[in-house]
Amino acid sequence: MPDCVREKMKILVTAVGGDLGQSIVKTLLLSRIASEIIGSDINSGGSGANFVGRFHPLPPATKALAYKKTLNNLCRKKKVDIVIPSSEIEIWTLSKMFPRLVLPCGTKILVQQFSWLSIYGDKLKCMRALLGKIDLHAFTDGSNKEDVARLVKKTGFPLVVKPRQLSGSRSIYIAKNRKELDFFVKKVHSPIVQEYLDDSGGEFSVGAFVCDRFTELISFKRRLGSVGCTWFAELDQDQDVLAYSQKLARLARLRGAANFQLRKTTKGVRLLEINPRFSSLVAARAMAGFTDLEWSIRDRFQLPLVKPIRPYRAMRFQRFFHELVDFGKGYRPQFDFNQKGVLSLL
Repeated sequence: MPDCVREKMKILVTAVGGDLGQSIVKTLLLSRIASEIIGSDINSGGSGANFVGRFHPLPPATKALAYKKTLNNLCRKKKVDIVIPSSEIEIWTLSKMFPRLVLPCGTKILVQQFSWLSIYGDKLKCMRALLGKIDLHAFTDGSNKEDVARLVKKTGFPLVVKPRQLSGSRSIYIAKNRKELDFFVKKVHSPIVQEYLDDSGGEFSVGAFVCDRFTELISFKRRLGSVGCTWFAELDQDQDVLAYSQKLARLARLRGAANFQLRKTTKGVRLLEINPRFSSLVAARAMAGFTDLEWSIRDRFQLPLVKPIRPYRAMRFQRFFHELVDFGKGYRPQFDFNQKGVLSLL
């Protein structure tokens, strides 16, 4: 294994066609770790190949044996030091398939241990594990009709219906009445039903990182976009949010990086869900000084970790759509539209 300060570390980022994969690539480019970034995705014709030096397609992780063989051969051939999976299915598949978080060829895998992931990556098991230890909103197993009926009687409508093992807002539904509730419960695979939380104090995305040397938290107040990820975020180190997150990290026995989605309600801070992975805000957080991706890599290789200097840099983050155009020499961005109305060639 190279000393990542002096030599280039070979890093494979999967699912680079998605927002998280591309955010991880951007964060690696911002990092003090000198790296050669290799990308992969199931779609070789997508935009992800344009964000990395080299690109290799992979079979879908749903085809576990083919995925395992192809990934291991690729990492062995390219002498990859560490692979960072960036899709939910790959995170779960690799964590379960390789309990030591190492491929047969010796490449390390940067995910949570399956014993932790299987609890805190499952929204229902997570809530049950935390029940009585921290303030939570009412919830129940959406597949249990009697429990759902009791929840309706206790809280009334609206209620939130979402899958137990997926993060992001694309598959979250708000039921305003019994008819909608019944429809969404049938529509969502393995649903959890939760009391609706008001966001009078805002919705927060909290980055959490825990290692032997330190525990660090960073909080962004955010707004979601139509594509299911954070569209606008602003650093907001709300003390109530941070205190709740500190307790949450301790109760969950977090090691490494995770993402807490919270709301500050009229009753206080409440947990929406724990995302057991890096956030699509990982690059924005790195620019503020919270470098959880770099810390995680260093921790896996037992390299020096320096406690960050606080306070984190105040900043706002805005995501926007952009286009890549191919005039025969490969896809690239053609224009910079972020000039207050002035259109310019890049």
